[in-house]
Amino acid sequence: MAPSANLVFSLLGLFATACGTPASRGETVTAPTAAVNVAAADAAATTAATVLGVGQPLQAGVVTFTGMVVPAKGGYRIGDAVVDSAMLTGALPQPVYTAGLENTEPEWFVGADLRVTGLLEQVSNPPSPSDEPSQRTASSGFALRRVDAVVVAAPAMMIEGTLSPSKGFFQLASYLINRDDLAWALPPTGGAPGDQLRLWGQPHIVRCEPNAQCLLGGKLPIFVIGRAQRLAH
Repeated sequence: MAPSANLVFSLLGLFATACGTPASRGETVTAPTAAVNVAAADAAATTAATVLGVGQPLQAGVVTFTGMVVPAKGGYRIGDAVVDSAMLTGALPQPVYTAGLENTEPEWFVGADLRVTGLLEQVSNPPSPSDEPSQRTASSGFALRRVDAVVVAAPAMMIEGTLSPSKGFFQLASYLINRDDLAWALPPTGGAPGDQLRLWGQPHIVRCEPNAQCLLGGKLPIFVIGRAQRLAH
């Protein structure tokens, strides 16, 4: 009977060892590959950018949006979001020089449409009424706190010619120019009919209401200014 009892105890010992924890068996514990992949996917999902269409209101968080660059106090404004100068210039791609700019122009991006991915924060201090016209926008309560990527969606377009009046606007090279924007871009006096100007920015077609009086078959060709230069007569 003794040999049989010893055999039983030996078998019980082997069974206990087989059913013990990995640590008790002297093994290294490794997390399942599937669990690691799920965690990585969740992390990627939380940092994925929300893509905002052109003209769509901004929102806080990591987003991708497109806007034209204009100078602002302490930096630049891209659409309706302000950004620190060093933060933006440090993330810019290779320069895209347009007509009328020297190949060494450091602010080649002013007047260009940039597609930016970064972290937007809604700020509590809206612009004051004394801000420049281009800064008084309905949704101008956002600041870029981090820039992840910048792509030139449309280089700055250059137009030049003689400024002329046109029904509450100025006109230059077949485009209508907002008078307040020109006053901001050419301080302190702005523009006057007969001025020879060179402007950089983006063209926009504004479609009029059915009963509104508009040029060119219900469309207004507006040129939004990023920068301006007065030419010698």
